[in-house]
Amino acid sequence: MAESPVVIAVTGDPSKSIFWREDLGAAVQNMLLAAYAQGLGTCWMGVADTPFEEPIKKLLGVPENLRVLCTISLGYPAEKPSKGREPLKRKVHWERYGILREIEEPSLLIS
Repeated sequence: MAESPVVIAVTGDPSKSIFWREDLGAAVQNMLLAAYAQGLGTCWMGVADTPFEEPIKKLLGVPENLRVLCTISLGYPAEKPSKGREPLKRKVHWERYGILREIEEPSLLIS
């Protein structure tokens, strides 16, 4: 995180919704997908309920009533990941857990 050109601190107000974590999680996922589509690398780092939440809140001046769900490091990656994606046929179960079938892999290429 110290070497990232941009770090986004994702904050939420638990008094506004009992689903604040889920709401922010969906927003973060959209940010990660948008960054990927622009050729940027990201790293989601969980902060809520860790020893890092209070120091981050203090450093950034986050009001006491808000929570820091996570931080996202954002920038152009220094390297391209070499590990491929695990095939969907090992991840997707049909009807019941453990029933696997061949499945066509979607293209992850951005046009």
